[in-house]
Amino acid sequence: MTSDTYYRPDLAWVHHAGYSRHVERTSADIVQLLRDAGLSAGTRVLDVGCGSGLLARELLIAGFAVHGVDASPAMIELAREYACGADFAVVRLPTGLATGVDGALPEADAVVSTGHVLNYLDTRDDIVRALGELARAVRPAGVLAIDLMTGRYRERNDIDEVPEGLVVLTGRRLAQGIRPPDIGLSGSPLPGRRKILCSLADASSDRAG
Repeated sequence: MTSDTYYRPDLAWVHHAGYSRHVERTSADIVQLLRDAGLSAGTRVLDVGCGSGLLARELLIAGFAVHGVDASPAMIELAREYACGADFAVVRLPTGLATGVDGALPEADAVVSTGHVLNYLDTRDDIVRALGELARAVRPAGVLAIDLMTGRYRERNDIDEVPEGLVVLTGRRLAQGIRPPDIGLSGSPLPGRRKILCSLADASSDRAG
């Protein structure tokens, strides 16, 4: 998928209007998850696949310093208007770059990604590489909270009952890493704390543990 196919202006606006209900339903829980993980006002949150800034705006209201990235220039243009006070940049994953350099993901105290953003990527290897970049962007003892569409999620007959939450990995659990059994992704293990494969479908069982 080439970068110019990601949400041009008309579709970006449709997504902005249509996705707002999802953010309304989930943003309070996301903010609470970050606070429960020990993040306080002023800490830096990276919103990956930020779209038109709907979640970024809620994170700003909650007091976080927000940096949003998205592959769609049209989405970023909307985000800059809708979530003033956040920093936004056009970034397409995987970048293949080291954290913090021009064109790559910046370092943050928390990285969040909602709306199955990584499922927009072309291949499983791209997803693996992007997950590695998300993990490397998290500062030590930070938080990585993502959702990812998996086979188990897709095949559920009761998807309306899937919790509107995210898997959250912090501190020791980032060091251990998690691989839900149904994702079926390949790739070499990342060093240290950075082997992170998470699934919205597994959120309830993971959070219960």
